[in-house]
Amino acid sequence: MIDLHCHLLPAIDDGAQSLEETLALARQAVEDGIHTVVATPHFRHPVDFQQQLQARKTALQATREALQRENIPLNLLEGGEITANGHLFREVFPKFPALLLPTPPDSTPTALVELPLDLEVAHAQGLLFEAQLNGFQLLLAHPERYPGFRNNIPLLKSLLDKGILLQFNQESLRTGFFHARHAKPILDLMAYAPQQVFLASDAHHPTFRPCRLSPAKTLVTQTLGENSWSLMTFHNQQRIMGL
Repeated sequence: MIDLHCHLLPAIDDGAQSLEETLALARQAVEDGIHTVVATPHFRHPVDFQQQLQARKTALQATREALQRENIPLNLLEGGEITANGHLFREVFPKFPALLLPTPPDSTPTALVELPLDLEVAHAQGLLFEAQLNGFQLLLAHPERYPGFRNNIPLLKSLLDKGILLQFNQESLRTGFFHARHAKPILDLMAYAPQQVFLASDAHHPTFRPCRLSPAKTLVTQTLGENSWSLMTFHNQQRIMGL
């Protein structure tokens, strides 16, 4: 499996706060069957993008060295989770392409973007338009977390028809508040366009938000089948990143 949304880099955002936590998340991933993780630290206004990219580079190097030292067979790639603003696709991504997910040179560059958590999911409509107008592919992070999600399933289906990609957190399908309220509409969207949906851990902490995907497998496979599970945890990720 490939996890394309994970906050395991140490002491760079609200994810892992130490190298020990980072290594614990990495071991969890490998034990779960995840062989590749995209490290996606937060990039939020008014962050200095250049400074944050340098911090990511330093943390990546330290993490890769520690993985090798500890014999943890995890492939670590660089990416970012960027909070939406009015300048992302016109100014920020053209200037800082290292913020994007790893994608092959001949493909449309893909951005993992989150909305400010107080915005309704309907704001993704304008965001998709701006992305496509400027030649980018929008992967919307955890739409189930935004206000109005349940009431905007028809809108999200129409955005899937227009080419948006959706990333859901695996924990939203199995535990807690988001599971109770959103599992059914998430599965509905997965069934509607499984080739445009990605399941990720959005891991922050080995205990409270672990780096695992498989706890959602039973529900997904029983509802949608093994092929959909493979698409949303491996093949879709492999396709957009050219792995």
